[in-house]
Amino acid sequence: MRASWIVACSASGLLVLLAACTGSAPSTTSPGQSSSARHGGYAQLTTSEAYSAFTQFLPQFDALSAHPTDIGRLTTGPEFQVVTTSHGPPGPAVGELTDTRILVPKLTSYPRWFIAGGTNSSTGQGFLFVLVQRSAQAPWQETAELYDLGLQPRLMPDLAAAGFSPAATAETVSSPGAPLAMQPVELPAAYALYLNDKGKGAQRRKFKAGSYTTGLISLEHAASVGAGPRGWKYTDTQAVAGLPQYTLRLPAGQGAAVIFFTVDTVTWTAQSSARMPTATYAGLSEPPLRMLQALGIKSAHPGLRVSVKAVDENLAFIGPPGTSGVTIAANVGRTDGLSTS
Repeated sequence: MRASWIVACSASGLLVLLAACTGSAPSTTSPGQSSSARHGGYAQLTTSEAYSAFTQFLPQFDALSAHPTDIGRLTTGPEFQVVTTSHGPPGPAVGELTDTRILVPKLTSYPRWFIAGGTNSSTGQGFLFVLVQRSAQAPWQETAELYDLGLQPRLMPDLAAAGFSPAATAETVSSPGAPLAMQPVELPAAYALYLNDKGKGAQRRKFKAGSYTTGLISLEHAASVGAGPRGWKYTDTQAVAGLPQYTLRLPAGQGAAVIFFTVDTVTWTAQSSARMPTATYAGLSEPPLRMLQALGIKSAHPGLRVSVKAVDENLAFIGPPGTSGVTIAANVGRTDGLSTS
């Protein structure tokens, strides 16, 4: 959640539009992507079919605020919870996308899914979606949406650097037992424990330094230290979400790309000297004023506790055996609930 949550929270209740994807379609598929390759009546999804589904999905998602009854048809999993909690489409406006990237797993049965994304031509931010289809006649639904924030590394170059071409099919990762430095199924618990232990526990050597590892820990430390003088106590706890993972083997078998989920809960407890934050305060040491207003809180009193829970959507790259450290390339917190006690 962290800095990404501030963006998500400030957008809560506001109209956030997703514009239709633009750009040229991916190149023709390889023989291994042919729709004639059937497995018990199931046709392997091609990159061109996935691209078509992606471009058809975004305009519908763009109109979601005008047709809220479509939420259940267009979103599923954590995204359904985020949309219903925030009373509108999740995430920032996508705008026109360039560098469109379509990654399709080789699957033999439903549900089937694919990863799609691109770069906002105006802001340079990368967007990454996971769309899933439960059965042959079911609609494509969004189950994850990752996006860049501020000056963080861009998602599209991360995927390109990992060896993925703009349109590609890839094997999924069988787990447990895959030849990787860490099994994907272990990622949620390991990452949550790493952050909860402030990078000093048993998981500290398993994650590479970066914006979403050592950077997050530094941000949390600054928030905790700054909360005291402002009259608040700040805590942040990560937990396993128990949600499906989406894994693709990297080209040439050099590891795996994994989209996984954790649950992040931030709590502010008012001390005797606590005061209400100002509308202009943008840090984490105090609860955001918009959050307090949404909860109907007009004044701070000792013992007041306010919490926000988010589903964190994460992109990780795991290397082959013998490599040191998992790279967390993205961590996007999506507000799932506010509470007070």
